[in-house]
Amino acid sequence: MVLPQAQALPRPPLTVIHPLPPDVELAYIVKGFKNVMEKMKEIALQARKEIVFMASDERLVLGLQDVLEQVKYQHEVSVKIALADILLESKEFKTKLRSNRSLCCDCNIVITDSEKLVSAELEDPEHQYAIETQNQGMIILARKSYDNPSCCC
Repeated sequence: MVLPQAQALPRPPLTVIHPLPPDVELAYIVKGFKNVMEKMKEIALQARKEIVFMASDERLVLGLQDVLEQVKYQHEVSVKIALADILLESKEFKTKLRSNRSLCCDCNIVITDSEKLVSAELEDPEHQYAIETQNQGMIILARKSYDNPSCCC
């Protein structure tokens, strides 16, 4: 006697089986320079009030400058920028949004409306990634770095 094979039932996503409590905040990892750039552009375009942009990577600045100009001039969003000294002194780097703040540390961060943060690590070509989060603790720390004269002069 041959028994019929059982059909596998579709499994619901884990969030349906075990919903996250409302106080749990997730962080998402984005891998690869192209994906990091697209994620930063995406959250910049979502801004309605303010963007804080701190960068030490020239490729990132050049890739985001058009989006930052668009958001600033078309959507009337306040854009605050701090750049590494080498970028401020570079003749190749030309933008209407040129920063008057010098970044004293290596970081690549975009914060929109104090609600979303993307922080990127781009030094190692083999391991370029970013973390996207809405964690208020991380956003406050990053924002305080921008406001702190020992980090941004």
